[in-house]
Amino acid sequence: MNRKLLILVFIVASIVSNSYCQGLLSLDWHQVACVGQHSCQVYSMCKDNEGNNYTLGSFYYHGNCMGVPMDSSTGHYFLLKQKSNGDKVFAKNLGSSDDHSYSIGDVKVCANGDIVLGLNFDGTFFLNGLPLATSTTVSIIILKLNRNFDLKWFHAYPAINQAY
Repeated sequence: MNRKLLILVFIVASIVSNSYCQGLLSLDWHQVACVGQHSCQVYSMCKDNEGNNYTLGSFYYHGNCMGVPMDSSTGHYFLLKQKSNGDKVFAKNLGSSDDHSYSIGDVKVCANGDIVLGLNFDGTFFLNGLPLATSTTVSIIILKLNRNFDLKWFHAYPAINQAY
């Protein structure tokens, strides 16, 4: 009796969890975030309170993020903001001019719509095409931007024994 009950519970649990997961895995839309001359990578994705999607990634040398041409001379990261239906709000080019296969990053959105980015960089870090910080070794930078991508503050953390 216990064995039959256990099998029945297992079957019901499998059906219920599979049905529930199918709803979680369904897509309402899909878009190619970025295409590049060599490769593009996505590091982090999140949503804001209005349902907008944010995608942070990188490209090497030249990229195109939903119609916006990007060049690694002013950073090899891209930040893409899309409406809940997938339409592009903006695609921004930022980061270090030095391309590294060990690039990492994360994006989060605050309740008020401010964007917080954590990235690594080497060389000169660019935001909106302007130099923001410089390092001779791989370092970390934390930035807070408003919803229009204007800089509120940043702090660069040097690698060990590195001074800014």
